Amino acid sequence: HEPVANRSRARNRGVAAASAPLYAFTDADCVADPRWLEALLRCAPSAPLQAGAVEVTVGERPNALERFELLWRFGQEEWVKQGWAATANLLVHREAFDAIGGFDPAWREGGEDADFCVRAGRAGHALAYCGDALVRHYGERRLRPFLRRFFMHGYSVNQARYRLGIGYRAWRH
Repeated sequence: HEPVANRSRARNRGVAAASAPLYAFTDADCVADPRWLEALLRCAPSAPLQAGAVEVTVGERPNALERFELLWRFGQEEWVKQGWAATANLLVHREAFDAIGGFDPAWREGGEDADFCVRAGRAGHALAYCGDALVRHYGERRLRPFLRRFFMHGYSVNQARYRLGIGYRAWRH
């Protein structure tokens, strides 16, 4: 339990309670494939950070928001090529986690996962893509949560640009 609502703090708290040499992260709104951990474990020896696939799922008759979610959410394989990944599906070796001090709780509304991966990469801990490790994330169906998430993604991208020098200025236009 983490009393302060902060993704980084919650992940760091979970790691503090763990005793394993590997940490697998996913999000509360994701559903892991039954063979998710097996796939991550097969990939684990090739790099200290492994990002798995995130598939957006929608209803049988997707509305406009769901169709848009299918277009822009979770480009995990492409993100790995840029040096970062979403913690919706991420495996981390304990040595890499400890070497960079975990997730930075200063990131309030997303972006902490990109920051974590970039800091790990800069410290010499490689990130690889493990396409067989799959989690599913449901596409947003309602406008209000969709707009909030879109706003917060823009906020996070802007922070990443200024803090890490990656991404783009989301607020320019």
